[in-house]
This record gives sequence, structure tokens and C-alpha cells, in this order.
Amino acid sequence: MKELILKIAVTEFDNLNELNSLEYELLNKAIKAAGNAYSPYSNFKVGSALLLHDNRVVTGNNQENAAFPAGICAEQVALSNWGANFSHLSIKLMVVVALKNEKLTDEVITPCGECRQVMAEVAMRNGDFPLILAGKNRILKFEKSVDLLPLSFMNK
Repeated sequence: MKELILKIAVTEFDNLNELNSLEYELLNKAIKAAGNAYSPYSNFKVGSALLLHDNRVVTGNNQENAAFPAGICAEQVALSNWGANFSHLSIKLMVVVALKNEKLTDEVITPCGECRQVMAEVAMRNGDFPLILAGKNRILKFEKSVDLLPLSFMNK
């Protein structure tokens, strides 16, 4: 028997002004995407933005459906768009935000387990990428998206 110790590196920022200009710009694109979310049932809008290697930006937002669980998360919308159209380009950075009552949530929201698995598979296919989860009062930056799901459903 041996003990395995799993470690992750997370940078915590106290406010949005601590992000660099590229991160801040991508955050604003994620906020804009969240504003276009279709969330009539939860009234909780989530937006995501991917910065690709060629500096193109791909966004996504949650799309709810009355036939639960037929909706799709913002992270999956953006990553599916990437997979369908840009999988030849690596992802440099992903940002995820949420809006409640049209305002950025105070705290960070974290991706669901299904989204974490999708991120892990994208990282396996095309290389890992940093991930920023942002709220008004707290921002977390993971250097590797796979750190959110260290024991994913993939054969290594």
C-alpha cells in the first residue's frame, strides 16, 4: 500500500483589478456571454470564454430546457464550439462567471462534475489550459483545468 498525495496550485485574487489586461478582457467577454444565457427556470446566467492560441475568442452560456436535464452548461457550450470548429488550436485560457439578477455574483461559482470531465477530456485531446473562476469579491485561477477533477474518468 502507498499513500498518494494530490496537490493543486490556485492563485486567489481579491478583486478584478488584480487580473492582467488580457484576463480582464476575457472576463468581460464571459460576462457578456452570460448576459445572453437562456435561463428562464433558474434565473442564473453563466458565461464562459476561451482564448485560443491564435487570440480568437470562443464564448458560451448556459442554455436551459424545460425537459430537465436537457439543458447545457456554459462551459460545455464553449468547449463544444471549440471542438466543432477550432480543435486544431490550443486553448490559452478559459474564464467562467455567473450573473444573478444581471450582476456578477459576489463569490466564485465552480463548474459541475460533468463540465469538469469535459474539461479533462479537452485537456487530454489538446493540452491543458489555465482556468479563471471569477466573482465580484473573489477570483480563483487554476494553472491547470484538470486540477478541478484529479481523478477523472480517463485512462492515463
